[in-house]
Amino acid sequence: MKKIFKLVLSFIKNIALVFILAFFIKYFLIQTFLVEGISMLPNYKDNDFVIVDKISYQVREPNYGEVIVFKPELHKDINYIKRIVGLPGDKVEIQLGHIFINSTQVIEPYLKSNLIYYENNRDYYYSKTLNKDEYFVLGDNRNNSQDSRSIGPISKENITGRVFLVIYPFSNARIVRASEGFKDPVY
Repeated sequence: MKKIFKLVLSFIKNIALVFILAFFIKYFLIQTFLVEGISMLPNYKDNDFVIVDKISYQVREPNYGEVIVFKPELHKDINYIKRIVGLPGDKVEIQLGHIFINSTQVIEPYLKSNLIYYENNRDYYYSKTLNKDEYFVLGDNRNNSQDSRSIGPISKENITGRVFLVIYPFSNARIVRASEGFKDPVY
C-alpha cells in the first residue's frame, strides 16, 4: 500500500511539474497563433499555424521586416499579425503605394513584384513621424489589411512577440528569419 501511495504521489508531482513548465513556456517563452484572414498574403495564409517568440524583445528591440503578433490599443481582445516597417523616431511616408522611411524608399522583396497598393486612395500620400515607443506595421497584402494606416502606430508594450516558425500546414512549414527579406531603408 505504501508503494502505491509513493507511486501515485510521484505521478502527481510529475503531472504538476509538466503543467507548471507548460504554463511557463506559454506565458513567457513561446505561444502559438492561428493566422486568420488574408492581410498577410502571400507570405502567411489564412489558417497558417505559427509559433511566436515572446522573449526576444525582452533582450533586444524589434527591427525592420520582423513579422509580429500584437494587440492593438483599441482591440485588446484581438491578435493581429503584421510586419514592422517603421521603428521609433522614423518618419514613415507612403506615396503612390511605395514606402519611404526617413525619405528613403524601402525595398520589400517579400511583396508580390510590381504591385502598387491603393485602398480607397488612402495610399496616395500618408505621413507619420513615430514617437519613441511606436512601431509602424503593415500587412503584406496592403489592399486588404487593417494596419497602422488605419489603427495607428503600435506601442512595444502591445507586442506579444515575433513570428519565428510556421508549423502548419506542413506545405508552408518554415523557420522565419528575423527580417525575412526586408532591406533596411539606408541606400
